[in-house]
Amino acid sequence: MKNVFFSLLVVCSLNALSQPLPLNFSVLEESYAPLENDTIISEGDWDDGYWIIPIGFTFHYMDSMYQHVFFNGPFGGFGSELLLGEFVDNGVYDLLCPALIDVMESASDADISTMSYVTEGTSPTRIFKIQWGNCGVNGDANGTMRVNYQVWFYETTNSIDFRYGPSVDFDNGEVGFTVGLPAYLGNNWNSTETGNNCDGFWMMQNAVDNPDFNFAFATDDLFSDVHLDELPPLGTVYHFEGEVQSVPDFSQGKLLIYPSVALDIVRVKSDLPMNSLSVFNQVGEVVLQKRPYSASFELEVASLAAGLYTVVAESNQAYFVSRFIKQ
Repeated sequence: MKNVFFSLLVVCSLNALSQPLPLNFSVLEESYAPLENDTIISEGDWDDGYWIIPIGFTFHYMDSMYQHVFFNGPFGGFGSELLLGEFVDNGVYDLLCPALIDVMESASDADISTMSYVTEGTSPTRIFKIQWGNCGVNGDANGTMRVNYQVWFYETTNSIDFRYGPSVDFDNGEVGFTVGLPAYLGNNWNSTETGNNCDGFWMMQNAVDNPDFNFAFATDDLFSDVHLDELPPLGTVYHFEGEVQSVPDFSQGKLLIYPSVALDIVRVKSDLPMNSLSVFNQVGEVVLQKRPYSASFELEVASLAAGLYTVVAESNQAYFVSRFIKQ
């Protein structure tokens, strides 16, 4: 996996005052895999559909907590924007968009386009995933364009991925944005106003393999000429590191880790057999995972960097949380 980190220096964009980036940003390269065991939300002619989708856990974004996302196609959306919450008249929403493409069902019954979702894993490390699969594109005169991408929400770390799959015959110049492709995060979008109707608006700009993630001011900026220069290629991941929430303690028994300050090995003991165990660093990343199927075992930690770590273990009946310090 390639991980390229960029400066978090915030710049002024389009003569607007800059604001701090809401999430740390990095670019990754990972294999793209279509979702499995997912729920299809698009049926029939689903151009500009309206769907409310349960995330499966509480997700923290832009200082708010959400349990649903929705598409607002009939109310002016493009089919690739996700709004957080549930639709209400005259609402104000947080929003995000992996690629402002007006997607639609393909014209061929033999070439199916779908939108789908799945929530995978177990608390507190579940991942909610939405997929645009083999979608057709409005404005495509030949009817051959297809796009694939996903958005992932991570429980506890509250991180977000924009993940890009294969595209076919995609030509941005034919579908409404003649210079570049908008991909963005937004805060407090007011659905009743036009123009400067976001408290915060941050967009990807320039080369897809090394984009700037800059502050813009208004949704009018979506129609400017400062965007990604093309659709990101297969395997590209735009990762936004969220604010880690404290791991809830669901303990119904004890999880003992000793020594509490360790160098090479810690011993883990519970009063119930542990089916899985995850070790989180201080920014909420999973750095070790095990399936001990035992009430006690030894965990090698020599490879970990010095710092505080949180251990979450799962049995058939409970979750257990404890911590240790790696010297």
